Amino acid sequence: MVIYNVMYIFLWGMAVLSYSKDVRINKIFSVQVLILLLFTALRFQTGYDWPVYQSYYNSPESSAISFEIGFVTLVYLFNFLGLNFNAFVFFVSVVQVILIAKVVKYFFPRQCVLILAIMFSLADFYLIPMFALMRQGLAVSIFLYGLMLYDKGCFTKAKILFVVSVLFHMSSIIIIASTYLIIKIKFSKKTLLAIFVLSLLAYLFAFDLIGYIISLILPYIGQKYEMYMQRDTYNASGFYRVAFSMVSVFACFLVYKYGSLNSLVLKNNNILKYALLAVIFPLLFYAYPTISTRYQYFYAIFMIGLGLTLLDYVKSNNLLIVILMMALLFYVPFYRFLTNPLSIVFVPYQNMITYDESNSTGTARTDELMSQLYQLWNK
Repeated sequence: MVIYNVMYIFLWGMAVLSYSKDVRINKIFSVQVLILLLFTALRFQTGYDWPVYQSYYNSPESSAISFEIGFVTLVYLFNFLGLNFNAFVFFVSVVQVILIAKVVKYFFPRQCVLILAIMFSLADFYLIPMFALMRQGLAVSIFLYGLMLYDKGCFTKAKILFVVSVLFHMSSIIIIASTYLIIKIKFSKKTLLAIFVLSLLAYLFAFDLIGYIISLILPYIGQKYEMYMQRDTYNASGFYRVAFSMVSVFACFLVYKYGSLNSLVLKNNNILKYALLAVIFPLLFYAYPTISTRYQYFYAIFMIGLGLTLLDYVKSNNLLIVILMMALLFYVPFYRFLTNPLSIVFVPYQNMITYDESNSTGTARTDELMSQLYQLWNK
């Protein structure tokens, strides 16, 4: 767990430094991205899904698993070039980190260093998608880069990238549809606020509207997704439900109240709506935690970035203290994730330089994780 703590201290140290006087944010951000890129791209048998992807990569023709055409094509290309799975992981990681970094820097040039530190602190926004969800990680990074191009006025290129994101993960379809509604039909922020309130009430009273809709379409989308629905269950206590509601209300307040004052939103009001969707998705899809966080991840940078607008109203003398307090606060979910028994596949971190099949514990830890999961599913 030491390497994760070292990374945490480094990233938050960069965040504190980025708010110091007479500092060049671009250089700090470049160093931060480089370290994140190497940390992510050089991992070896670390994360949830690597056995499935490695098995598929080594023999795609005989695999019983089916993936989206974009991912399949990329696998065949790397196999054709004679590259091994480590090279494939390295390439995919580099693409994800660079595209996400470019988008964060474009939309939030002042807060970019702090945003990456926060994303790393919340496993659902970095460690899990980067270390495990290879296909969706690619889809999200490609989609966000397309959204950046759309904001720049490169509409044709943006639409092509939206289509490409679907070729890597089908979850992009719902996100593209949501984005289309926001851009074309002009959903107002007040409409989204009303949806947030209704979603919050549905969450508090355990009204699973999304589950009902999914049950109607399950027969048409395959057994794989039916299995996800059965195993991805919500079992949080009443106390957690209230606490999560309070966090959601606070996030909505930050985005709606202070995000509305952000110069970026004044230029493009859609950014605020993306951020509000990131707050709404976990409430709408609460009965399926894994699905909810995957959809939230598409818009997470906007929720975090606009929420940080509050720092613009903190006195400069107190700003560094506030960021240090944030670092301590965000360490709580970070530590809880790393010490969770289900995170056994993340700890210890292994790298491609000093680890190989002979000294890796990745397979044993993955087997232990599956044993824990089967016990949970059978309860």
